[in-house]
Amino acid sequence: MATAAFNLDWVNNSLHLDRLWLLVQRRETRHLRLYLNLLKAQNRLSSRPVIASGGPILSLTTYGVRIQSVYLAIESIAAASFLPSRFILWLDDSKAFYNLPDPLKRLQLRGLEVKLTENLGPHTKYYPTLGLMRDFNQPLVICDDDQLYTRRWLASLMEAYRENPGGVNCYRAHVMRLHQDRIAPYAEWQSCMSDKPSMLHFATGVSGSVLPPVLLRLLNSRGKEFSMLCPAADDVWLHANAVRAGLRTRQIGSWQRNFPIIPGTQAQRLMDANVAGSQNDVQIAKTYSAQDLAALQREAAGAEAVSIAELSQGLVGR
Repeated sequence: MATAAFNLDWVNNSLHLDRLWLLVQRRETRHLRLYLNLLKAQNRLSSRPVIASGGPILSLTTYGVRIQSVYLAIESIAAASFLPSRFILWLDDSKAFYNLPDPLKRLQLRGLEVKLTENLGPHTKYYPTLGLMRDFNQPLVICDDDQLYTRRWLASLMEAYRENPGGVNCYRAHVMRLHQDRIAPYAEWQSCMSDKPSMLHFATGVSGSVLPPVLLRLLNSRGKEFSMLCPAADDVWLHANAVRAGLRTRQIGSWQRNFPIIPGTQAQRLMDANVAGSQNDVQIAKTYSAQDLAALQREAAGAEAVSIAELSQGLVGR
């Protein structure tokens, strides 16, 4: 097997990668180890570009010890046939930036852009990328650094975007609950079980989202206002601005998609402070305005009216 031609295509014929992936998703340790070894081999041996014309811009960030393993997330995306046109990894640590691990250096040779920026917390995954966009005529895909993504991950996101270009499309969302004059605590929100777009659907970026140009323009115009309102909750800022732009969020499929976690990446998680520590509720209260709440209430009222009409129609039809 020639080094320059190495990729995971040969595995499809010999090991049935799609079937292997189902086993990985069941968290079967032996098969997860096998897939990780394949990704490591791809990183060592492949010269196949991680970018291609015609795809979206893809942006993510990493921090701390995850800089040693983020290449596995990147390689899982690069194993696909549909690739981003730009693949950008943001770092906020100058020491790490000037001393990149060898796997990231190899990815740079294949088209990955590794860039240094200030520490913007989780907003680092998307905000600096806005400054690189000459115009906002294409969507931006964002993802996390601790997941192993499927070969269809990016293609399915973009298919969803083409079907719903005027909204946010994601693999995982919650349904916001409202109490009369306020947003209910985050812990009371339900997992989304619908593929219908709604302002009440709140994308969680962990499994990946695609942001439309109209939202990118608004985010760019708002600058770093998030640093005063929700510095540790990028999902909150993205959703609040989607609501302000009149955009609905759509989950791909009628269930939340959770992808396998890269081993050794969960020692320090932002979610622990935001969810278990109730910091999401603090940041939500600061971020959503009275106008935002009114828009969400109108959406909820409209959804309730539709449900009643559908129920009535079903009763009449019996």
